[in-house]
Amino acid sequence: MKRLKSIMTGLVFILTLGLIFPFATYAGQQPPVYLYYDNTGAVFTYDVNSTGGSYQVFKQPVSFAEINALQALGLDVSFLAAPDSTNGLTSAAVSYQDWWWNPAQGGMGVNVGQQGNTIFAAWSLYGDDGKASFLSFSGTNPRGDAFYYGNLYRNTGPSPGPGYNPALVTTAAVGSASIFFTSDTAAILRYSYDNGSHAGTLGLERYSFARPAIDGTYQPLARVTSSGCNDSTLNGTGYVTYQNATLSTDGNTLSLVLYAGGDISRITTFTANYSQAGSVFLGSGTVTNTLGYVGTFSFRDLTVDDDLLSLRISSQDSSGPLCHHEWVVTGIKTN
Repeated sequence: MKRLKSIMTGLVFILTLGLIFPFATYAGQQPPVYLYYDNTGAVFTYDVNSTGGSYQVFKQPVSFAEINALQALGLDVSFLAAPDSTNGLTSAAVSYQDWWWNPAQGGMGVNVGQQGNTIFAAWSLYGDDGKASFLSFSGTNPRGDAFYYGNLYRNTGPSPGPGYNPALVTTAAVGSASIFFTSDTAAILRYSYDNGSHAGTLGLERYSFARPAIDGTYQPLARVTSSGCNDSTLNGTGYVTYQNATLSTDGNTLSLVLYAGGDISRITTFTANYSQAGSVFLGSGTVTNTLGYVGTFSFRDLTVDDDLLSLRISSQDSSGPLCHHEWVVTGIKTN
């Protein structure tokens, strides 16, 4: 009953604030609390020592401060992830597939693979005995954003070699974890495993260990969505096939030049300070074209994989039609 009282105290707090959590558990239970989502809210269902009930709760933003307040009430929220209520929830990157790590905790890292809206994460870490180990989890983004959650699993088995016997491999659920990607290049891992004896948060960033070759000439195609133009007829989405594009880097400067198809005199030049974060590049700078328009832009998720270029650009005209443009650019490397 003491645990039930703690659960109910936390529930009253949740309902008072009008909050909703994608999941929650109470330390020592497996698990007493479930939240079932639809587009407007969820059903909060709990079961503690064969005593339970259900409540309807409604969708509102959840801040880290509110999560900390729930934790102070005795609820285990170590692996809840949510943005600050002023930041909103958006999917931050085209793909999160990469190596991720915390530079302050070298020797450990998280390898994230992504297929569609599902990620598989293998967390390399050390056990209480100081020996290398790993935990893994697979999760989807139930909120349709940059938040992924799943059970943590530990595998044991024989050493590799000719006598390897897959029948000796064991898989055990040992806890839960979530990853919230707060930007293209940063994430928060929240975890709880081994009956809560290991619980906490770990800030992550993409791990850069080699520089992909991105310089070259490409045959590009762009989808451009324009909005806020002073001539409303220019608003909308269109597809542009360019004659070619050149991408070059010099130190920390990146230049992308797009040559319009059929009219070599129409040239758009993006010049940016850029940096690498794992397998992606990002940066910001100025854009000009031969029609006399100038503006500012930022780009993200620039990758070149098997000679296929992909990146996203946000630009704002500071002269001419004063449009805001969202670009998705792809291209095949021709040399």
